[in-house]
Amino acid sequence: MEYIHKNLGHTNDSSHETKNKMVSGGSSVSSAQSSGSSSSLTAAFREKVRFMQTWKPGSVPSNRDKRELYASHRVAVSGDAPATIPASANAAERAKYQAWTNKSGKSQKESMRLYLQEADRQLRVY
Repeated sequence: MEYIHKNLGHTNDSSHETKNKMVSGGSSVSSAQSSGSSSSLTAAFREKVRFMQTWKPGSVPSNRDKRELYASHRVAVSGDAPATIPASANAAERAKYQAWTNKSGKSQKESMRLYLQEADRQLRVY
């Protein structure tokens, strides 16, 4: 299970300017929800995923926060977690699997909304 937010642990002074643009420009969740269009939700989700993959927060997000984004993304893209995890999985893989399992049962749209909300929250916090 590849983690989609590889760069979350790095810092970069210029990230604050970009972060402020993303947050102060209005929530991507509210704009996607207000339009009611599935395609606009999908577009907002894809845009936020691309942004979060290169985002350099001012401080390192907690493992819990990283797993929240991972799990919401995973359900939105791949659906529910499989019933079992390979016995060879390490502790980090098990933690990610557990987070994914906890989000299972949500629809793709709901998972996209949750991802957008959590990403916006993390942009404000970190």
